[in-house]
Amino acid sequence: MAMPGLMFVESRVRDPQKISDELFNRYYNEEHLSAVLTSTQIKLALRYKPVGHPGSIAPYIALYSVDDPSKFSSRDSPETLKLIENVKKSRILGCEDASDLIHFDLKLYTKIHTYESDVEHRSEDERGRAMSFVQIEAKDDDENFEHWFRTYDLDMVDMPAGFRRCTRYKSEGGVRPRYLVIVEDDDHMYDSGSRIFREFYEKAKVCGLGNYVLIQAQGDTHLKL
Repeated sequence: MAMPGLMFVESRVRDPQKISDELFNRYYNEEHLSAVLTSTQIKLALRYKPVGHPGSIAPYIALYSVDDPSKFSSRDSPETLKLIENVKKSRILGCEDASDLIHFDLKLYTKIHTYESDVEHRSEDERGRAMSFVQIEAKDDDENFEHWFRTYDLDMVDMPAGFRRCTRYKSEGGVRPRYLVIVEDDDHMYDSGSRIFREFYEKAKVCGLGNYVLIQAQGDTHLKL
Protein backbone atom coordinates (compact mmCIF):
# COMPACT_ATOMS: atom_id res chain seq x y z
CA MET A 1 0.00 0.00 0.00
CA ALA A 2 1.34 3.42 -0.98
CA MET A 3 2.21 5.88 1.77
CA PRO A 4 0.36 9.21 1.60
CA GLY A 5 2.33 12.36 1.13
CA LEU A 6 2.43 16.04 0.41
CA MET A 7 2.91 18.33 -2.55
CA PHE A 8 4.69 21.46 -1.27
CA VAL A 9 4.54 24.34 -3.74
CA GLU A 10 6.14 27.76 -3.35
CA SER A 11 4.89 30.35 -5.84
CA ARG A 12 5.42 34.00 -6.70
CA VAL A 13 4.77 36.27 -9.67
CA ARG A 14 7.70 36.64 -12.05
CA ASP A 15 7.08 40.35 -12.65
CA PRO A 16 5.09 42.29 -10.00
CA GLN A 17 4.75 45.14 -12.51
CA LYS A 18 2.65 42.91 -14.77
CA ILE A 19 0.70 40.85 -12.21
CA SER A 20 -0.56 42.50 -9.03
CA ASP A 21 -0.79 40.62 -5.75
CA GLU A 22 -4.57 40.96 -5.91
CA LEU A 23 -4.75 39.40 -9.39
CA PHE A 24 -2.28 36.67 -8.42
CA ASN A 25 -4.41 35.67 -5.42
CA ARG A 26 -7.61 35.78 -7.45
CA TYR A 27 -6.08 33.48 -10.06
CA TYR A 28 -4.74 31.06 -7.47
CA ASN A 29 -7.83 30.91 -5.25
CA GLU A 30 -10.50 30.95 -7.96
CA GLU A 31 -8.79 28.99 -10.71
CA HIS A 32 -5.54 27.22 -9.92
CA LEU A 33 -6.52 25.32 -6.76
CA SER A 34 -9.67 23.88 -8.32
CA ALA A 35 -7.66 22.79 -11.37
CA VAL A 36 -5.17 20.94 -9.15
CA LEU A 37 -8.03 19.25 -7.29
CA THR A 38 -9.23 17.61 -10.51
CA SER A 39 -6.47 15.05 -9.91
CA THR A 40 -7.87 11.86 -8.37
CA GLN A 41 -4.74 11.70 -6.21
CA ILE A 42 -5.28 15.10 -4.56
CA LYS A 43 -8.20 15.65 -2.17
CA LEU A 44 -7.15 18.69 -0.12
CA ALA A 45 -5.61 22.04 -1.07
CA LEU A 46 -4.40 24.57 1.53
CA ARG A 47 -2.89 27.93 0.69
CA TYR A 48 -0.83 30.17 2.97
CA LYS A 49 0.60 33.67 2.84
CA PRO A 50 3.94 34.58 4.47
CA VAL A 51 4.34 36.60 7.66
CA GLY A 52 7.43 38.15 9.18
CA HIS A 53 9.35 38.85 5.97
CA PRO A 54 10.09 42.60 6.20
CA GLY A 55 11.80 44.07 3.17
CA SER A 56 11.54 40.95 1.04
CA ILE A 57 9.04 39.20 -1.21
CA ALA A 58 8.48 35.75 0.25
CA PRO A 59 6.63 33.12 -1.75
CA TYR A 60 3.12 31.99 -1.05
CA ILE A 61 2.84 28.30 -0.20
CA ALA A 62 0.27 25.72 -1.25
CA LEU A 63 0.06 22.32 0.43
CA TYR A 64 -1.73 19.43 -1.23
CA SER A 65 -2.48 16.14 0.47
CA VAL A 66 -1.47 13.41 -2.01
CA ASP A 67 -2.66 9.79 -1.83
CA ASP A 68 0.43 8.41 -3.58
CA PRO A 69 3.27 10.90 -4.21
CA SER A 70 5.22 8.37 -6.30
CA LYS A 71 2.66 8.86 -9.09
CA PHE A 72 4.01 12.42 -9.51
CA SER A 73 7.71 11.61 -9.05
CA SER A 74 8.40 11.73 -12.80
CA ARG A 75 7.56 14.68 -15.04
CA ASP A 76 6.55 12.16 -17.72
CA SER A 77 4.18 10.16 -15.51
CA PRO A 78 0.48 10.14 -16.54
CA GLU A 79 -0.62 11.91 -13.35
CA THR A 80 2.01 14.63 -13.74
CA LEU A 81 1.24 15.23 -17.40
CA LYS A 82 -2.48 15.42 -16.64
CA LEU A 83 -1.90 17.88 -13.80
CA ILE A 84 0.35 20.10 -15.95
CA GLU A 85 -2.30 20.19 -18.66
CA ASN A 86 -5.10 21.00 -16.20
CA VAL A 87 -3.31 23.99 -14.66
CA LYS A 88 -1.61 25.34 -17.78
CA LYS A 89 -4.13 27.78 -19.22
CA SER A 90 -5.55 30.70 -17.27
CA ARG A 91 -8.62 32.70 -18.14
CA ILE A 92 -8.06 35.13 -15.28
CA LEU A 93 -4.44 35.85 -16.26
CA GLY A 94 -5.32 35.69 -19.95
CA CYS A 95 -2.49 33.36 -20.93
CA GLU A 96 -1.89 29.96 -22.49
CA ASP A 97 0.70 28.96 -19.91
CA ALA A 98 0.48 30.37 -16.37
CA SER A 99 4.10 29.37 -15.67
CA ASP A 100 5.18 32.16 -18.03
CA LEU A 101 3.85 34.63 -15.45
CA ILE A 102 4.03 32.65 -12.21
CA HIS A 103 7.07 30.81 -10.85
CA PHE A 104 6.17 27.47 -9.22
CA ASP A 105 8.66 25.47 -7.16
CA LEU A 106 7.23 22.02 -6.39
CA LYS A 107 8.59 19.38 -4.01
CA LEU A 108 7.08 15.97 -3.24
CA TYR A 109 7.24 14.33 0.17
CA THR A 110 6.16 11.05 1.77
CA LYS A 111 4.69 11.23 5.26
CA ILE A 112 6.80 9.75 8.05
CA HIS A 113 4.87 10.51 11.21
CA THR A 114 2.40 12.88 12.86
CA TYR A 115 2.28 14.11 16.46
CA GLU A 116 -1.26 15.13 17.40
CA SER A 117 -2.38 17.51 20.10
CA ASP A 118 -4.14 15.64 22.90
CA VAL A 119 -6.63 18.42 23.67
CA GLU A 120 -9.91 16.50 23.75
CA HIS A 121 -12.40 19.28 23.12
CA ARG A 122 -11.10 20.09 19.64
CA SER A 123 -13.12 18.70 16.78
CA GLU A 124 -11.40 16.43 14.28
CA ASP A 125 -11.82 18.88 11.39
CA GLU A 126 -10.40 21.93 13.16
CA ARG A 127 -7.32 23.26 11.42
CA GLY A 128 -4.85 25.71 12.90
CA ARG A 129 -4.66 29.12 11.23
CA ALA A 130 -0.86 29.26 11.46
CA MET A 131 1.65 27.01 9.72
CA SER A 132 5.39 26.88 10.37
CA PHE A 133 7.85 24.71 8.51
CA VAL A 134 11.52 23.77 8.55
CA GLN A 135 13.45 22.04 5.75
CA ILE A 136 16.46 20.09 7.00
CA GLU A 137 19.37 17.86 5.96
CA ALA A 138 21.42 15.43 8.01
CA LYS A 139 24.74 16.94 9.13
CA ASP A 140 26.60 13.64 9.01
CA ASP A 141 25.35 10.08 8.47
CA ASP A 142 21.89 10.06 6.90
CA GLU A 143 21.03 6.61 8.25
CA ASN A 144 21.76 7.55 11.87
CA PHE A 145 19.92 10.82 11.44
CA GLU A 146 16.86 9.06 10.08
CA HIS A 147 16.87 6.68 13.06
CA TRP A 148 16.93 9.68 15.41
CA PHE A 149 14.29 11.39 13.29
CA ARG A 150 11.92 8.41 13.49
CA THR A 151 12.37 7.87 17.22
CA TYR A 152 12.42 11.54 18.23
CA ASP A 153 9.60 12.33 20.63
CA LEU A 154 7.91 15.60 21.52
CA ASP A 155 6.85 16.46 25.03
CA MET A 156 3.38 17.92 24.49
CA VAL A 157 3.56 19.60 27.89
CA ASP A 158 6.14 21.97 26.39
CA MET A 159 3.97 22.89 23.41
CA PRO A 160 1.96 26.15 23.25
CA ALA A 161 -1.76 25.97 23.98
CA GLY A 162 -2.67 26.46 20.33
CA PHE A 163 -0.57 23.56 19.03
CA ARG A 164 -2.49 21.25 16.67
CA ARG A 165 -0.05 18.81 15.13
CA CYS A 166 3.47 18.30 13.84
CA THR A 167 3.86 16.27 10.63
CA ARG A 168 7.19 15.05 9.30
CA TYR A 169 8.01 14.15 5.70
CA LYS A 170 10.86 12.77 3.60
CA SER A 171 11.42 13.90 0.02
CA GLU A 172 10.69 11.69 -2.97
CA GLY A 173 13.57 10.56 -5.20
CA GLY A 174 16.33 11.91 -2.98
CA VAL A 175 15.47 15.54 -3.74
CA ARG A 176 17.16 17.92 -1.29
CA PRO A 177 16.59 19.12 1.30
CA ARG A 178 15.54 15.60 2.31
CA TYR A 179 13.24 16.36 5.26
CA LEU A 180 10.32 18.68 5.91
CA VAL A 181 8.61 19.33 9.23
CA ILE A 182 5.28 21.17 9.30
CA VAL A 183 3.66 22.49 12.47
CA GLU A 184 0.01 23.55 12.56
CA ASP A 185 -1.11 25.92 15.29
CA ASP A 186 -4.03 28.20 16.10
CA ASP A 187 -1.95 31.36 15.93
CA HIS A 188 1.55 30.72 17.33
CA MET A 189 4.58 31.19 15.07
CA TYR A 190 7.59 28.93 15.57
CA ASP A 191 11.23 29.91 15.07
CA SER A 192 14.69 28.45 15.59
CA GLY A 193 14.39 28.91 19.34
CA SER A 194 11.13 27.00 19.65
CA ARG A 195 11.21 23.70 21.53
CA ILE A 196 9.90 21.86 18.49
CA PHE A 197 12.69 23.09 16.18
CA ARG A 198 15.59 23.55 18.59
CA GLU A 199 16.87 19.97 18.43
CA PHE A 200 16.66 19.97 14.64
CA TYR A 201 19.18 22.82 14.64
CA GLU A 202 21.50 20.69 16.80
CA LYS A 203 21.15 17.49 14.76
CA ALA A 204 20.68 18.82 11.25
CA LYS A 205 21.54 21.46 8.69
CA VAL A 206 18.56 23.80 8.38
CA CYS A 207 17.91 24.79 4.76
CA GLY A 208 14.66 26.73 5.12
CA LEU A 209 12.32 28.02 7.80
CA GLY A 210 9.10 30.00 7.46
CA ASN A 211 5.92 31.15 9.15
CA TYR A 212 2.62 31.42 7.27
CA VAL A 213 -1.09 31.96 7.85
CA LEU A 214 -3.92 30.08 6.14
CA ILE A 215 -5.81 32.07 3.51
CA GLN A 216 -7.64 29.40 1.51
CA ALA A 217 -8.79 25.78 1.97
CA GLN A 218 -10.49 23.79 -0.77
CA GLY A 219 -11.44 20.17 -1.40
CA ASP A 220 -12.07 17.81 1.49
CA THR A 221 -11.17 20.25 4.23
CA HIS A 222 -11.90 17.66 6.95
CA LEU A 223 -8.73 15.83 5.91
CA LYS A 224 -5.51 16.35 7.83
CA LEU A 225 -2.08 16.76 6.29
